[in-house]
Amino acid sequence: MIIVIRRGPLYNLTLAGTCYNKDGQRIKNYIVSCDTWEEGWKRAINLKADQVLFVDSGTVFNDIDDFLFELKNYPHQGLVGHIIDNQDGTFKLDQQCFLVNIKQFTSNVLTTQKALGIEAVRSEQNIHDNYTPLWLKPGQVKQFVEYKHFGQSLIDQQLMSNRIVSNWQNKMRGIKQFLYTEQDSKQWIATQKQYCQLAENQFWILNNEPTKLYSKSKLITPASGLCWIKNLFQDTIKEITLVDISKIQCKFVTQLLDRWDGHNYGEFVYNFLLKNQILNFNLDNLTVISKQQQIELIKTKKIIDIINDKFNQEFNHNFAEQWQVNKSKVVKVINDDLVKFLPVTDLDDTSVWASNVLDYKYTLLQNSNKELTYADELIRKNS
Repeated sequence: MIIVIRRGPLYNLTLAGTCYNKDGQRIKNYIVSCDTWEEGWKRAINLKADQVLFVDSGTVFNDIDDFLFELKNYPHQGLVGHIIDNQDGTFKLDQQCFLVNIKQFTSNVLTTQKALGIEAVRSEQNIHDNYTPLWLKPGQVKQFVEYKHFGQSLIDQQLMSNRIVSNWQNKMRGIKQFLYTEQDSKQWIATQKQYCQLAENQFWILNNEPTKLYSKSKLITPASGLCWIKNLFQDTIKEITLVDISKIQCKFVTQLLDRWDGHNYGEFVYNFLLKNQILNFNLDNLTVISKQQQIELIKTKKIIDIINDKFNQEFNHNFAEQWQVNKSKVVKVINDDLVKFLPVTDLDDTSVWASNVLDYKYTLLQNSNKELTYADELIRKNS
């Protein structure tokens, strides 16, 4: 199953609530972003998708993992959505979230204006109020109809194929929500407080993606991993500014510059973990380990060898000498959000390496679409 997200005013929050689970880990499902449902439908067809979850901007999930787990056993026949009774014999779908088995439908199902329709028979019971039937099933009377509302053609094709249209029931509705107002958005972001606090104290020991070397005189980059150290050794670079939302990451880098002699990086990290009682750390994306495994690595000191092995793959044997020479360069450590930092900073003769900052749940929660777009432009311009 793939997920299609339609861009809109709250696109950043929908990405935060759909692409990542409650702990900020990216889900494995393929994500497609689009400006129109027709575009998203075509891309899903090209990807040879079967089931597709269409999610509109403004829709968020308390935990997308829970929603997808429940979806595996959810009773339906290929079309699920928020069914709305128009009270005139016709029905539509609210666009906020609907599930479609697209192989059951024609490719023009979202754009068809007229077709041979079939009477929809609705359940007597409603999800709430009197306009949200539990289901629709096909009746007997066929008629020529003109579609005026979103989802009418989807519903009609489903019924013409003698299949039931299902409504989202209360358990699924309890996992997701639509942010109708600014207050709704603020309240939902507030529910992410625990995750945000973890992110603000996350410790990245190594990088989770390939790093780059730069040649301008100044570099702005997150404080995580080893990229900044690699660039510190570049002769052309005279100043590095490390901007990171993690307080613990900033503390580590400051101590590394002040106290480390360049030998045994793994042991320095190990001692920092112990002294600061840190259990919220990442090695890299290739080393995904549980909390219990993290504890075991620290207790047995195996983490020292793991870190040193990876560190030695990045640097040559005379690292300590290079460290002593280059650590006296200007290195500024700033606890801030890179997206908010860049627009108010002089970027003359400056390179920017943003790592995965723009593909990070915390960044999406804390910044508007406008801020994210502008930061992306600045990063691309100065990368």
